[in-house]
Amino acid sequence: MNAAHVHLALNHFPILLPLIALTLLILGLVFKNDLVIRIAYGMMMASGIFTFFMMNSGEGAEEI
Repeated sequence: MNAAHVHLALNHFPILLPLIALTLLILGLVFKNDLVIRIAYGMMMASGIFTFFMMNSGEGAEEI
């Protein structure tokens, strides 16, 4: 698997994860469920990690 494959595989996570996490966060706040709120915060952190990897794999994908 080369850099272009990695970049394309990770490309959609930084876009979709915050939207799903925001939905979960709103549901957790409405229903006052602490577990759902923590999962939403974890998904936001995972989104940041995926964004870091995607940005770093973009340069190699550009060369290919």
